[in-house]
Amino acid sequence: MSKVSVIIPTYNSAEYITEAIESVLRQKHKDIEIIVVDDGSIDNTKEILKPYIESKSIKYIFQANKGPGAARNTGIRVAEGEFIAFLDSDDLYLDNALSKKVDLLMRYPKISLVFSDYYFLQDDCNISTKVPFYSSKKMLDYLSPAIVEKTGDYYLFGREFYKHAILNHIAIHTSTILVRSKCFNEVGLFDVILRVAEDDDMWFRLEKKYLVSFINEPLSIYRKKSSGLSSNVEKYCIDGIVYFRKLLSDKEIQNDHELQKHIKNSISYRYFELGQYYFERKQIRLSRKQFINSVHYKLLRTKAWLYVLLGFLPDSVTSVMKGIYERMKIR
Repeated sequence: MSKVSVIIPTYNSAEYITEAIESVLRQKHKDIEIIVVDDGSIDNTKEILKPYIESKSIKYIFQANKGPGAARNTGIRVAEGEFIAFLDSDDLYLDNALSKKVDLLMRYPKISLVFSDYYFLQDDCNISTKVPFYSSKKMLDYLSPAIVEKTGDYYLFGREFYKHAILNHIAIHTSTILVRSKCFNEVGLFDVILRVAEDDDMWFRLEKKYLVSFINEPLSIYRKKSSGLSSNVEKYCIDGIVYFRKLLSDKEIQNDHELQKHIKNSISYRYFELGQYYFERKQIRLSRKQFINSVHYKLLRTKAWLYVLLGFLPDSVTSVMKGIYERMKIR
């Protein structure tokens, strides 16, 4: 049986971390090492984990807070498994999550990364009324040009998977992935500069180099909390801009006009969102800079020009004009 290293980065997640660990321990696939990387928690995470540490059910590593990418990198460096999985500390595996993915990678050596569908759990809502996330978004319809083989619920994608994923805003959720550990020797580790889009950046690098497969069955539960990193609008926008600009530096994307245009539009919109964020906080000069950056990447983003104009008007006029523009839904 092939060993799987499950890396769980955690930061102040004492409320959820034991549920995540227990979901790994319940896996039908038993050759597993669980690596918990505590990224500088200041809550009682270590106290909660003490029974698992003492029983050697987990490898526990504490480090100064550096972000989720750095925590995953620490886990990768010490991992001993042939395969590596990532589980966020507030997410859960269903019992056959790893067995199905390991089985697929063992049977098809040409595949290096597999991900699955998942349930989306918003602030502890009951998932019993939910449908699988990717199915609800009709992901396979958007990715159909990239599908080269289908066997039951298993889908194999071709080399241009990354292109169709970018064009259709399809992001692989981290807690659904299993990847051959040797891949990280070639593509490198997570970009520690990014704290929000570090996973998107990694999956892009893997998607470009290796064949990717998808299991059309929910095998994980993604718990979305309003207090998570992705809820920080400013950080979300800034890291998104860094990530998309990094994509633009890729040689293959530089030779693909369609992808370039799409990514520039994404950068423009993130700058626009960032400009709105500062505008609402009356940081007018800072917001104006973001709106100007927005139209630099998409000249005809009309609403960004309008917000630049609003920044020069008195507050009494601004509130009226803004309401008009919002009702017009100008983009």
